[in-house]
Amino acid sequence: MKKVLISYYSRTGFTEKLAKRLQEELNCDIEEIIDKVNTSFISCLFSSLLRRNTIIEPIKKDPKDYDFVIICSPIWAGALSPAIRTYIHQNKEKLKNFAIISVSKFGERNKDLRFEVERIIGKNPSYSIMLSEKEIVNNSFLPKLKPLLDYIKQKLSHSNFLFLENS
Repeated sequence: MKKVLISYYSRTGFTEKLAKRLQEELNCDIEEIIDKVNTSFISCLFSSLLRRNTIIEPIKKDPKDYDFVIICSPIWAGALSPAIRTYIHQNKEKLKNFAIISVSKFGERNKDLRFEVERIIGKNPSYSIMLSEKEIVNNSFLPKLKPLLDYIKQKLSHSNFLFLENS
């Protein structure tokens, strides 16, 4: 069993930068989620606002093969991106332990997305972290991720992950 997977969707590059930095920190697998339908920003925003799913490219890395999945998504209109919402819907039974990291224009001023994720999956993520685009641009986001990174690095030294409820 592989240890950690980072699954992300990025339209403007902020979330991609975050995901790739996390991959460097954890030396783990990564997969970009590709939206086949929402190609314009207006369609992305509209679908997000209405909490619609979309059609995504088939994934190459199955979340059930990982002990922990970090899901990274931009936030539009206070909601998950349609591509990540679809990914979560399609893989909800396969997500054993997971975290959601969201990136938005305003960071902490947005609502906590763990409730939206809980409605889809039926359980809360181990970690739910919100970042602003400014934190990504300034590379000042790592301190906010330190508890999650420490948790994962500690668990990597053990043979099994233990589920951590609502940190």
